[in-house]
Amino acid sequence: DNSVPLADIAAHTNFADLAKSQPGSKYLQARLRIEGSGGVQLVLPTVLPDVGSIIRDMFGNYFSQALVRAADDAQRTAILRALAPTIAEVSCNRNGTYALQSIVDLIDPAAGDQVEALRSGLAPNALRVMCHEHGTHVIQRFQRRFGPEACGWIFDVARDTAPQMATSPHGVTVLATCVDTAPPALRAELVHGVLERTLELAHHSYGNYIVQHLLGGKRGRRGGRGGDRSGGASPVLVESFDAEREAATEKRIVEAEAALGTGVWLPEMAAGQPLMCEAVCRRLRGHFRHMARQKYSSNVVERCAVVGGSQRRFLLAELFEAPGLDELLTDDYANYAVQTSLQHAPVAERARLVALVRPHLAVFTGAATPASVLTKWQTLLDRLESGAAPPAGAAPGDDYGAGGAGGDRSERG
Repeated sequence: DNSVPLADIAAHTNFADLAKSQPGSKYLQARLRIEGSGGVQLVLPTVLPDVGSIIRDMFGNYFSQALVRAADDAQRTAILRALAPTIAEVSCNRNGTYALQSIVDLIDPAAGDQVEALRSGLAPNALRVMCHEHGTHVIQRFQRRFGPEACGWIFDVARDTAPQMATSPHGVTVLATCVDTAPPALRAELVHGVLERTLELAHHSYGNYIVQHLLGGKRGRRGGRGGDRSGGASPVLVESFDAEREAATEKRIVEAEAALGTGVWLPEMAAGQPLMCEAVCRRLRGHFRHMARQKYSSNVVERCAVVGGSQRRFLLAELFEAPGLDELLTDDYANYAVQTSLQHAPVAERARLVALVRPHLAVFTGAATPASVLTKWQTLLDRLESGAAPPAGAAPGDDYGAGGAGGDRSERG
């Protein structure tokens, strides 16, 4: 009966046990909404010693959210300090992660003691939590809620373990946020480290996401080739390649990378900035053709075709001018890279590239190839020859990062 006050049953009730049953959890949530911090004071003596277990329980996690929501500042601090020794385990638990994310949102960023209690519980096991399918969402929520000023411990881990984070399906998203928000010197170090390993990461099933991030790809659930391809850095369309501009850009990239290597941060090397995009593409020159035929790196090639600026000259030469273009057209991954490269090639280059492709369309006339494939290629080439612009949303592979236990799961009444 939700109308029974907590004081009436406090003397003979173990609230920790009650919170782990479905009817008990619902009753406690209802009473805490009514009684507020006074109700919290009644249940804390029996709940605090077992709070780490309660928050991971199927029903107790909803009670835990209601408990923190109803608590005053002093009570919240006490709850978080009691929870601190088990916060890493709670973060990596399916029930606990939802509750803890909700609790993080309830904490005032100015409440230093409460933020410190969270940090003290997460920091000793930070890498494990960051790279866990559930724990990573707690770290990401911490980053968003409390901002760079409170995330020094996360930045320290990113600096020391960037290679592991970059190749983790969940750690890579935390690393991307660090790349965007770390203090200048550390940001320079992180970005320089990723650039140094660009080719290796581009081929990795998860490392390619951080490379795409530097190229301006937006974060989110990876949608695959049929997923959302909008957003991210704007396509860089140019009329033609310019040798003088290329030389100046090449010089600036070398200078910028040298500066990053000494810990000097340059705003033009932020993720998605034109100079950064060209710096990434420059690191991949000579490898575009091979990358286009690989499942993961082909997404990076497509991004380079869209935002690579003058570096696209090298990409186009590798894809269209080397022998074996017909193999790329029929490859499961490279055909997307070829299409995207055509759509975003400089205007002055399109007619030449279309002429290089047309003789190879014969590979689509076999009995094993649906007629619609040949029709689509012919339509694409005809449209490009007519001078039509790339279709809206043509930018490829703009979403990345693993999904999982993100978002809120509020308490149930």
